[in-house]
Amino acid sequence: MTVPRLYDALFNRLREATRVLEDHYRFIEERPQLTAEIKQLRHHILKLERNFFSKNKRERRVTSDVGRHNKAPLSSARHHCEDVVNASWSRLQESLRSLEEQSKLYSPQLSVKAEELRYQSYHFQEMAKSYKAWQWPLYALITQSLNSHPLETLIKNLIDGGVEAIQVREKSMNDRKLLAHCRKVKKLVMAQSQKPVSLILNDRADLAALAEFDGVHVGQGDITPKEIKKLFGSKLFVGLSTHSPKQASAALKQGADYIGIGPAFPTQTKPHLTFIGTDFVKKMTKVSNSIPHVVIGGIDTHNCKQVFKAGAKGVALCTGLIQAPHPAHVAKKIIAIQKKETS
Repeated sequence: MTVPRLYDALFNRLREATRVLEDHYRFIEERPQLTAEIKQLRHHILKLERNFFSKNKRERRVTSDVGRHNKAPLSSARHHCEDVVNASWSRLQESLRSLEEQSKLYSPQLSVKAEELRYQSYHFQEMAKSYKAWQWPLYALITQSLNSHPLETLIKNLIDGGVEAIQVREKSMNDRKLLAHCRKVKKLVMAQSQKPVSLILNDRADLAALAEFDGVHVGQGDITPKEIKKLFGSKLFVGLSTHSPKQASAALKQGADYIGIGPAFPTQTKPHLTFIGTDFVKKMTKVSNSIPHVVIGGIDTHNCKQVFKAGAKGVALCTGLIQAPHPAHVAKKIIAIQKKETS
């Protein structure tokens, strides 16, 4: 096989796989953010293909392909949408690995890029499996009345700092203002972030869906995750606040995609709640080990190490981030501690 013919086959497989995935998450699951991420991935692949064939002549010989008539095994039959999606993820990742290895001989730069896209695809697949709720190292809550920075500056700082989840928490905005605010946050995040960032709205599943956010976060007194999913299906993942091991266990049965654990320490955002301390954090993270979690409440760069040592894999900050002089510096420091303590 000539080199251009090999690359033609590899890029063809990559385009086919990403198109199947994009169509699935766009038309079947209706996941706008994930659809956009996969579309961007497909465009990166198209750019690599154009660059390669701008210097090499394309070659395709279908009739003489020695593998053309090989029959697919019965195990590769598709019975559900999930079968189609899983097959496409495998096709995408295997083709990227093949492109990565083959390019080591001809184009080391292309090999490096293929490796980057392969790891990106693993990340997207994990996001897709859990309605895009995954184990975030750092989760930010933003509230306009508490924010010490203009919204645009804050979002840029959070993105630059490596924050992977942002919850909009506004208790006093009317519906129209809140919806417009959510759309502005989404626009800023999408314009500034090259990596996926989960957008979550506190309490309001209806406005979260309208704003095309990824998820909604609710409390113990709100309707349950199962009830939210009856209304919105897989359009939204659902997080639930928990304050005891019993509530953490119940959250799994209620269909929560992730849980908030806390408050770990005294906090000005929820002064009415008694803080649970790191002993309860340890018990609750064990209960919730089958789904992602974030520990919240009075966490900062000084005490987050205690929380990670107690078993936490992710933390959530509000004032500790949005009132910090340099939110990006705080975010980077906490993520570095998380990586060290959980590796």
